[in-house]
Amino acid sequence: MSIEDYPHEVLMEYKRLWEEGTLHEANSNNRDAIECYIRMMKITEPDPVVFNRIAYCHLMLNDVEMAMRRLRQSLELDSENVEALHNLSMLLIDHGELSEAEELTRRGIALETNHPGHWKNLGEIKYKQGNYQQAVQALATSIGLAPDNYDTHHKLALAYIRVCDSDNAHREFLRAIELSDDDGELLTDYALLFFVQDRHPEAEPYLRRAVEVDSIRTMPHYMLAHCLLEQVSLTGDDYEEDMIQEVIDLLNKTLELDVLCGEAWYLWGRLMVMFRDWETAEKYLRAGIEHGTAHPECWALHSLALSKLGREDEAEEVFEEFKRRERKMNGIE
Repeated sequence: MSIEDYPHEVLMEYKRLWEEGTLHEANSNNRDAIECYIRMMKITEPDPVVFNRIAYCHLMLNDVEMAMRRLRQSLELDSENVEALHNLSMLLIDHGELSEAEELTRRGIALETNHPGHWKNLGEIKYKQGNYQQAVQALATSIGLAPDNYDTHHKLALAYIRVCDSDNAHREFLRAIELSDDDGELLTDYALLFFVQDRHPEAEPYLRRAVEVDSIRTMPHYMLAHCLLEQVSLTGDDYEEDMIQEVIDLLNKTLELDVLCGEAWYLWGRLMVMFRDWETAEKYLRAGIEHGTAHPECWALHSLALSKLGREDEAEEVFEEFKRRERKMNGIE
């Protein structure tokens, strides 16, 4: 039964509730919006479009499970609902349920080939599956359909890194930042590309901007500290002192945000090694290891500090772990 076939008074109430619900949405009153939308379906019948709106409201309330449930209800009513296919696939990707996400995405592409969101979802799925060349192709297709989506340019840049195409990665990062220069994760990821190329001075301005726009996340802070630490030996004495103080301030801020940040403890330990304060270095480097730093060098420096303190047996054991991690990082084991 079409909505237009209902009595006039039901139709008017339906339209009133729809307008009230969308107004609540616009004002971020998502619980009130959900109530309006549910009342709409009580006076008529379940509607896939209304379920889509309810799902969106649940998402704004960070209730992902309920959002997914409502999107499934939408698809039960209309298996070709492109919006529901796209949004449910997107949430499944975030949950790591890639097989179902891909099945829904391919259904969406079959229904609407020129939908950029479906191609973006497919690119993300392929990236997470480790099929990086396919990820590049899908994300490039999405950009061809929606060239101003900065997040797609960001993800394409990451995919290009995985296929060892740094020129195109730089190009996509720059385009993403041109479209949105206030995404801390984007700025940090671009800085990481300079890091792996040992181009630390070029990474610095992007990390400074990331710290500015993303002040509550630890990664931009400790990455900027790391970036500056890599440049200390390349600077004059006066500037070096200022730079070291900035490194200290950034590491303190990182640990203020997360005292269990292994990367910050590793960098503190590295700084203490520079000062030849072996006892403090050993303590901080051990904290870096305990709190999960990803840097194999932390084990090498910890071994050095233990050796300087005369703890040779421990130093040898830690150094063996360093060599094992270095071999693993290089794909030898």
